[in-house]
Amino acid sequence: MVDLTQFEGHTPGSWCIETPMGDDQPWIVQSGLKTYEWDCIALCYWETDSKVTRKTFNANLKLIAAAPTLLQERNQATAEVKRLREALQPFADAALGFDPEIHTDATSLKDTGLCVAHLRKARTVLATGETP
Repeated sequence: MVDLTQFEGHTPGSWCIETPMGDDQPWIVQSGLKTYEWDCIALCYWETDSKVTRKTFNANLKLIAAAPTLLQERNQATAEVKRLREALQPFADAALGFDPEIHTDATSLKDTGLCVAHLRKARTVLATGETP
């Protein structure tokens, strides 16, 4: 797992690629600012004799420019996973204590619409983070 604290304090907002010095020296800057407001977040340089192709160079630029958005989306996904785990925990706990061999009268579970197989799957997902 990547330690996300290392990214705290990065330049806020979304970033974009601009070319004030030509296509071979693009800048990564904050989006939505006027040219005179730019602070260069990253200056990249591509040499024509580089082993990195222009296509790869441009893909790398786009990845760098997308970094804040990717980080934000990752944080949102992590928060959603945490929320879902917390929501599923009671079902997993119920599955841990339910044994169909012992509990032959599962009327209460049937009444609530809970399925033992689904409870066990929820327990597995919570324990491993992977779907069975």
